[in-house]
Amino acid sequence: MSARGDKINNMTEKTKRIISIARTCVFAVMALSVAVFAVLNLNIEPGERLGKANVKKILGWQFDLSVKTLVFQCAAVKFSAGRGSTSAAKNLGRQISVMEAKQGFFYGKDIVHKWILLDYLGIDAQKPTLSEKLLKHKIVQNYQTLYQEGRFLDEHAPLFESATGDLARMKQFVLQGQDKSAQRLEAGLMEKAVLAVLVIVVVFLVFGGGFIGAVVFVCLKKPAMRLPGLIDKIPQDKRRVLGEAVVLQLFLMFPASALIVPYLPVKTMALNLLFTPMTFVASCAYFWVMTSRDILRMIVYEDRWTNVYREVLAGMAGYFAILPPVFLVLFVSVSFFPMEETAKYSHPIVFEVRENPLFSIVLAVLIAPVVEEVIFRGFLYGYLRRYFGVVISAFVTGVCFAVFHPQGIPAVAFLIAMGMGLCFLRELRPGLIAPMVTHMMVNGITVGLVYLLTGKI
Repeated sequence: MSARGDKINNMTEKTKRIISIARTCVFAVMALSVAVFAVLNLNIEPGERLGKANVKKILGWQFDLSVKTLVFQCAAVKFSAGRGSTSAAKNLGRQISVMEAKQGFFYGKDIVHKWILLDYLGIDAQKPTLSEKLLKHKIVQNYQTLYQEGRFLDEHAPLFESATGDLARMKQFVLQGQDKSAQRLEAGLMEKAVLAVLVIVVVFLVFGGGFIGAVVFVCLKKPAMRLPGLIDKIPQDKRRVLGEAVVLQLFLMFPASALIVPYLPVKTMALNLLFTPMTFVASCAYFWVMTSRDILRMIVYEDRWTNVYREVLAGMAGYFAILPPVFLVLFVSVSFFPMEETAKYSHPIVFEVRENPLFSIVLAVLIAPVVEEVIFRGFLYGYLRRYFGVVISAFVTGVCFAVFHPQGIPAVAFLIAMGMGLCFLRELRPGLIAPMVTHMMVNGITVGLVYLLTGKI
């Protein structure tokens, strides 16, 4: 009996080894296909993802926002000039005068905004020569009519709807002798400028305070690193499943979907709403089957008595602590690229926010944070922490997080910094609830701002 039993045990061990080797090969092929997909995807011309029309839209939004900022600056310096300080107006006028097309400002028909701003500041400058090509645009025709010929425009003229529309309305009120209307409009601009400055100051104080508070907390309290203890609770032979679940998710989301999607008669947004949760459920189901329900639960929240409300508050605090250094990285990295290049690398959801606001909110604010936190900060970061320290594990996780976002080179540094910040938060909290809340706030506020800006600029 014992000889037969030993034979059965030997066969079982041999079968286990074969299955283990086959499993390793399958996931190695999946990982290789994910890597190849990532490399090929990086070689795609960024404008091709969005299309020329969408890139042009983003450039228009960026330009209008920049000009609106200049309008507020002009209103502020005009107010100070009215109080006897004219140097600020002259300095701003000189800055506007030397802005060049290569900087993304005042190119083609948009040059009229430059001359409207200078006219409002009272800066004497050579008026533009309006060629026949420029005069094909309605806004240039409106400028010629109002500013060069002194004739009045219709209430709904395109110039009045542009970024310098308020200044053009003031000009028309002055020409019509409606000085009180012009003063009211100018006072409204000044109020908006003051409000914008107050908002910037409040945001600076809140985010600066949050970042300083986080640094003080870490330096003084020296909180314990929680994740290594959690990984130790997972049986040694089960820990490889952390990495396999990540590979499975990325394989289904990218190479597999790239083969399937072209044959499905479904719009991109609706497809993402369906496909992302389905692949996520498949990855979590695999992890559950290969380990246990309790281990999967520990990845999300370490114990049953986790205070959800406290974790939500920690996630909100994490938002204000993480964003200052992350946005500093963003501003520095974007400054190396012309405005047109950054437009090409915009996230595709920018164009869905206006057309499908509900779908955008569900995908960006609810689905994406949950999926990405479990996959990247739960499985991947947990897997890496078996072998490396916090910084290396967070950096590698951040790189993977950045590579698989459809934004390209200008956003890589920002996404790496964001991914690392969320990893640090995960390290300090008992589970993924806090990073999920932080991620939801980042995406939610961004979607809200995009919705407002693309509709009102």
